[in-house]
Amino acid sequence: MPGPTPKLLAMVVCDEIIQDRRSGKSSLIGIFDHFRTPGLPVHLRPIGVYAKVVDAQGEYVFKLELVRVRDLQTIGTGTGAPVRIEDRLQTFEL
Repeated sequence: MPGPTPKLLAMVVCDEIIQDRRSGKSSLIGIFDHFRTPGLPVHLRPIGVYAKVVDAQGEYVFKLELVRVRDLQTIGTGTGAPVRIEDRLQTFEL
């Protein structure tokens, strides 16, 4: 039986994500909400995507799609490694 469908609480795109080893807290560096390119294909510099979900329990593989706003065409995708979430009442960071 599949687990519940996770609910996205927050998603932030940034230049870099730094996680403090001592506290485990994440710092998001260079937050932005759009970028422009002269055309496709384009090679982007590495970016960070921070997401926080809730109401998830079980094993998931999250997929991210980069969509062009003008025509809603998917122009890039990325899939993460499988993650296991134990408690659906707790938030989970990706």
